[in-house]
Amino acid sequence: MNYDRDILERVLRELESEKIRCEAECEEKRRRIYRELPRVGEIDAALRTTALDIIRASFGKGEDTASLLRKTREKNLALQREREELLCGAGYCTAALEPEYSCDICNDEGYAGGELCVCVAKRYRRAVAKEINASLRLCGADFSRFDINVYPETGGSLSPRAQMREIFEFCRSYADSFDDAAEDLFMSGGSGLGKSFLASCIAQKVADSGFSVVFDTAFSVLGIYEDVKFGRSAADTSVFETCDLLVLDDLGCEMTTPFSVAALYNLINLRRAGGRKTVVISSLSDSDIKKRYGAQLFSRLAGDFIKLEFMGNDIRLMR
Repeated sequence: MNYDRDILERVLRELESEKIRCEAECEEKRRRIYRELPRVGEIDAALRTTALDIIRASFGKGEDTASLLRKTREKNLALQREREELLCGAGYCTAALEPEYSCDICNDEGYAGGELCVCVAKRYRRAVAKEINASLRLCGADFSRFDINVYPETGGSLSPRAQMREIFEFCRSYADSFDDAAEDLFMSGGSGLGKSFLASCIAQKVADSGFSVVFDTAFSVLGIYEDVKFGRSAADTSVFETCDLLVLDDLGCEMTTPFSVAALYNLINLRRAGGRKTVVISSLSDSDIKKRYGAQLFSRLAGDFIKLEFMGNDIRLMR
């Protein structure tokens, strides 16, 4: 991954601040426990001494050294058991005296094995996604603002209102259980039926749950890929491939070229291979999508995405 230096440095500074705060909180908790359970403090001091004894004994030679090493380790284990019993008896977990780092791999250092930790990459993607979404229309999107009553109750065996009620409930459930969701979504139907709004509600809920989200138009995203391809930009496109949720709005409003079709197909494939969720929104009919983007991409959308068919009249004209 190519990192933006400013964003990466900000992420590392935030991680360092969290580490300092975590260790300060742990030290305060440790002092409180020592006041409540003085014997625990005595045991910790003794454990530090036995640790040094083990190191010294390890450098020795002969039978006496081996015996000393064994006895020292046995003493160490006995002290650990006593401390565990004291802590548990007072209602503390056995790890109460250790910092609760956000990452068990690097202990919030930011590096593991001489390389950036995976937690940094995850934080970085979220930071980039947050910047991208800063000026988008996610603000204020909430399922509570969805009005099912604007859809007509009559029309065929399944009325638009009944159809949209099912879609609404599905979208809300999808957002609530996003961590367990395995589906990509294809929202289709005419203009002004609430596709972008419900997608925004999903995106807002998922982002609020701590996942990285990018919500943008297909026109904008594919345009960025094209600018990078032809040397007009050095933007980092990996955020589109690695964010937890990508919402591509208004598919079909962009200029369709062989490159944009290939870029879109590759993007969808990369995200599916990485187990990352994608929501595609389009007002085009199935036949128009197949004609514009080809049978291969249409097959991907029709076969691998859950299709949500929006029904009714343009609700924007009814307000």
